[in-house]
Amino acid sequence: MKPETFKKRDRSNEKKLIALLNRVSHLDSDAVKSLLTYDLDWDYIYHKSSLLGAAPLLYYHLKKMRTPGLEGSPFMDSFREGYHLTLANNLYLTHEFDTIAEKLSAAGIPCIGLKGITLARSLYPSPALRPMFDMDILTKPEDLKGVHETLCESGYHASDKKPLNKDKNYQYHMHYMKETAVPVILELHWSLGEKNRYGLDESQIWKRAERSLFGPQLEMSDDDTFLYLCLHFFKHFLFKRLSWLCDIYEWTARKEIHWDLVIERAQSQSIATFLAYTLIIFENFYGTKLPLRTDDILKVSPIRKTVLDWYICKYDMFHPMETNNWFLKRLFAFTSIDRFPDKLKFTVDALKRDMG
Repeated sequence: MKPETFKKRDRSNEKKLIALLNRVSHLDSDAVKSLLTYDLDWDYIYHKSSLLGAAPLLYYHLKKMRTPGLEGSPFMDSFREGYHLTLANNLYLTHEFDTIAEKLSAAGIPCIGLKGITLARSLYPSPALRPMFDMDILTKPEDLKGVHETLCESGYHASDKKPLNKDKNYQYHMHYMKETAVPVILELHWSLGEKNRYGLDESQIWKRAERSLFGPQLEMSDDDTFLYLCLHFFKHFLFKRLSWLCDIYEWTARKEIHWDLVIERAQSQSIATFLAYTLIIFENFYGTKLPLRTDDILKVSPIRKTVLDWYICKYDMFHPMETNNWFLKRLFAFTSIDRFPDKLKFTVDALKRDMG
């Protein structure tokens, strides 16, 4: 189906349906079935859920419900095609990741799988339900050379021709690509974010990491994973995906989160804003309450609150930024920073980078 320009109309029911289906755990089937009795704009539902990475999960639920009028429709055909394409892509990426993890392990190099490549098979009943476009791997800075050699021997090449420079405050990852019939993109991290915006202590994350059930790679602890999912979600909020919010929903539904510990780590690593605002968005989107108050995480100044609240309203979960607006991106990044010294470092580095 081809994308369309949608006329303005009230689509609250369509949005409610997408929100209700953007989960695996605690599905309110009665509320979903009630919404399905309305005259819904399925063209909008399909294109919006596809854009935001939620279409496979919608198809999974709708197929099981055998909704009258939908079975055999062009919309279900499109949903089904996307579902199977996502399944094939994810199985291929997972195979590539497992191969790389085995080779790194054989070379004595530890790695941690990040985001979709780990969550697709640990949180979801089918890997098709968690779309991903690349695989993310965290390694230690001192192992970069060995990882680079392993990737090159496996047919990958760095997409950035500039040499690795782990000392740059704003450089913390690098992309590799494998040119096959279906190109594979691997994002190699030696840090979890820019050191000029927050102070993540990766050394402690590595100490708390545990062996994965799916191979020789490691996985972050439950609390560290939750905090990183929140950091990643709000950092990329302007170009969001519903699948990232679903990750957080499923994590809170299936794991025991030590909230006091998570809050302490967020505050000590200067990512309290990322945690607090992610949870605000989470509660509003899912219509639920978590066992903590965001005021306990963050005391935000009136000016910062006004700016961040504007972004949350302007770019809600159904409206990602459509154009790469330099000023709005920089302002959002600046306002999300907790501490003034980090704001200053970020500004100086951004100006140096943009001025070339």
